[in-house]
Amino acid sequence: MNILRPFRGWFDRPYKKAAELPDDYLDIVLLSDKQLLKAGATGQSITEVQADLTSRATIPLKVRIGYGAYFVSKGPCQNMAARKEYDLELGPKETKHLAVAATCINADRPIPGSNDKFRGVARISDNAVQFLQAAEREDAMTVQAGVWAITDNYTRHQVRHRLRTKQTLSLLARLQSEPFGPNAARFGMGITLAEHCGVISEDDIDKAEAILDNLGITHRLKPDGAYSLYERGIRKRERGDIEGALSDIKEAISIEPNNSICFLGRAETLRAKGDLEGALKDYGQAIRLANTTVYAFKARGDTRLANGDLYGAQRDYEEGILISDRAIHGRHNSASGYLVSRGNLRRASGDLEGALQDYDEAIRLDNIAIFSSPDNPMFLVMRGDTFRAKGDLEDALRNYTEALHLAPDLAWAIKGHSLALKAKATARPTDTSADTFIYHEYPSGCGRWDIFGNFLYSGDCLSR
Repeated sequence: MNILRPFRGWFDRPYKKAAELPDDYLDIVLLSDKQLLKAGATGQSITEVQADLTSRATIPLKVRIGYGAYFVSKGPCQNMAARKEYDLELGPKETKHLAVAATCINADRPIPGSNDKFRGVARISDNAVQFLQAAEREDAMTVQAGVWAITDNYTRHQVRHRLRTKQTLSLLARLQSEPFGPNAARFGMGITLAEHCGVISEDDIDKAEAILDNLGITHRLKPDGAYSLYERGIRKRERGDIEGALSDIKEAISIEPNNSICFLGRAETLRAKGDLEGALKDYGQAIRLANTTVYAFKARGDTRLANGDLYGAQRDYEEGILISDRAIHGRHNSASGYLVSRGNLRRASGDLEGALQDYDEAIRLDNIAIFSSPDNPMFLVMRGDTFRAKGDLEDALRNYTEALHLAPDLAWAIKGHSLALKAKATARPTDTSADTFIYHEYPSGCGRWDIFGNFLYSGDCLSR
């Protein structure tokens, strides 16, 4: 019996340590270091681990899994750090299982899978903990980008390369072969397509970068080159940060001053700001650098039309139609977009028959890059408006009715139908007050429409 006397204190140690603890939730790393808790986990994905926590004490424990407490890998995979905070209570010798939202550290190692095991816990750096606290409500990929920027000093390119899939690369390669040319695939024409095919998006990295900047934490997520600056500028514009977008695109132009897509992007941003003269100047430069860029002619024509320059708009539309006609047997045919715009101009100028001819020809071409089908409701609304302006109320009502069948909540179809019915009932001249040169955005599946049905460009169309 005496031989066990030296070991009595060792057997009692976990109980004594637990008895000395304050009655509050205590950090899991502290409890593990005091040998009061055994922590393990199994891999799940890049965003989660399945944790197993076992109390080694004979009294209840209050456990807090704090930001940045990480589960230590037993094998070659990455360690996984908690990106949220969890409080739980363990009874004496009790084991609990829970899913823990987590983020990978040690980016050069493999991402954990369901067969990977973790044993023990530790704590990451204070900077990483601050970031996790600030980014708690963000998407898991935003958190991942910021964590790798801190723990592994990753650049934006490294984060993007680490998480994008082979599918992204194959789709970008396909974009390179499109008539837009290689610069289009690099500068904007396929941004949304590339983002959604990869695991992480540039928007995720932007958010991580902003959080790190706000915290004053040094990092290398800044855009690296004209490509990244242009992309970020376009994303800022989509979020409504026009000045930030102009700043980024201006810097991209300073790096690659002969890239037409950069000027095209800045022109679109200036147009969104309301600076039509500035937009026209940049459209002109984009055309000078690549005079086969069919979209630039249409966009400049639309801007001239909005600015009251009917003659200049018509010249741009005609030039765009000529360029499009040369590619009519190619995979990318933009002629219908110009025909719609020219039809709008003819309608505004009083040439209603010419407008209807252009609309009908645009429908026949069925340009999939801009319109999803020949039965697009905005086509039908425009034709209805033109018939109504001619006084052909039956044809107008037929087109409005077809548009409402496709899109029951389309405001322009509802208004046109109502005006046509009113004109028919009262036998008065048709009311064309809706047909003004006031631009109004109408959301669609791949971009935005103005009141005339002009398509306002969005890269999403290329994914269709």
